[in-house]
Amino acid sequence: MIKIAICEDDSQERAKLRRYITAFAAERGAELSVDDYASGEAFLEQWDGAHYHVLFLDVYMGGMTGIELAKHVRTIDEKVMIIFVTSDTSHALEGYKIHAYDYIIKPIQHIDFIHTLQDIMNHIQVDDEPAFIFPTTGGDLRLKLKDIYYIESNIRKTNIYLDGEQYTCQYNINTLEEKLLKSGFIRTHRSFLVNMARLKLIKGNEVFLENGQTVFLSKYKQKEVKVRFMHYLGGTP
Repeated sequence: MIKIAICEDDSQERAKLRRYITAFAAERGAELSVDDYASGEAFLEQWDGAHYHVLFLDVYMGGMTGIELAKHVRTIDEKVMIIFVTSDTSHALEGYKIHAYDYIIKPIQHIDFIHTLQDIMNHIQVDDEPAFIFPTTGGDLRLKLKDIYYIESNIRKTNIYLDGEQYTCQYNINTLEEKLLKSGFIRTHRSFLVNMARLKLIKGNEVFLENGQTVFLSKYKQKEVKVRFMHYLGGTP
């Protein structure tokens, strides 16, 4: 599934782009999903870190411009293909620095847009691995969920542990539990969240992870963790 986002403050232009993309997908049997946003601020407010393969960005929007949004997105996602939709190309140098894939000049011509879409389809690399944006003191950090082993409470913050890497997140552990509950993470103790994709063994008051690390398992959580892990593996408790 190729995921596309449109960020355009003109509702008619936004609808036109969606219509062109939907028709393109139907004609070619392509699996495409489209989300649209009326402003850069709306995009950032609703974006949860899920990887978009393509972003169509209007350059001149009220509030945050498309260039400003692209710069922010690039700090988190280096792979997304950014296409600017604009009435002129005077900002082409800025787009080059952001590694924009292409420009589409307004008024948008259907045939030109279709050529751009086809070119994208020929070059795109689909990566559907789930990810999440973690707010840190150094800025927003996008991590693939499969790379996380466990999360530890750190007063009002949390420490996120990967294999050989550690990051401090501004969210507390209760917030992360709520946000990651449906993504295969389970609370083993009031201080720990464990990624079941990295869980190897449950024994006594510990869970053993694939990299050899162990995390404490509260006796009050043992039954719940065992049941959920069995369900995760596709079995029954």
